[in-house]
Amino acid sequence: MMISDCPRCSNRNVTLDILAANKLPGDVFETFVRCRNCCLTSIFALYNTRSDTSPMTMVGLYIQSVFTKRSVVIAIPDAAPVPEYTPVEIAAIFREATTCMAMGCFDASGAMFRKVLDAATRSLLPPQPADESKDHPNFVAWKRRKDLALRLEWLFENDKLPKNLLELADCVREDGNDAAHASIGLSEAEARDLEDFTVVLLESVFTLPGQVEVNKARRQARRSETAA
Repeated sequence: MMISDCPRCSNRNVTLDILAANKLPGDVFETFVRCRNCCLTSIFALYNTRSDTSPMTMVGLYIQSVFTKRSVVIAIPDAAPVPEYTPVEIAAIFREATTCMAMGCFDASGAMFRKVLDAATRSLLPPQPADESKDHPNFVAWKRRKDLALRLEWLFENDKLPKNLLELADCVREDGNDAAHASIGLSEAEARDLEDFTVVLLESVFTLPGQVEVNKARRQARRSETAA
């Protein structure tokens, strides 16, 4: 047995019966437990502080004195992979969005996909002048860095994004706003559209250029070998 907060009913310091355990490397046990309050089950990761014991040999005992650093193990369905060559900081946001999507949290995923769109398109703007601010005569340029709608409009007008994504980009931006602000949540279909567009955008902005650069480097390496 163990005493812990139940992740299912949220009761604090409740007794949990350990029904089974699976030993992992490093004296870690994933334990299948049942709450005595709600009778629902959870999986906990327990870290063994004594090598001569295991949950399976401690029937009828509380194990707080032997196991520490308890954590809940959550099984998450497979999420969409990050498109290749996506920058690390944008990839982290994308993973959060797709994890929410896989868990059925469509509003959360929609808001995060919009954040991916915002972060990815910022990288396509020209460098920001030192004097560019809301008080600068070129106020529109400053506003473009803050406003996703204005930024997308500029990027399409200046051929920074493929024109065939224009209509879908507006839908994504609006759905992302709805996910963050509207009282009615996103449907799964709307969240899937956001995910699909975000993947296409990242592939257009990062994956294809990255593949081109790799191919150029390989070609240059082959030419150097031939010349040598």
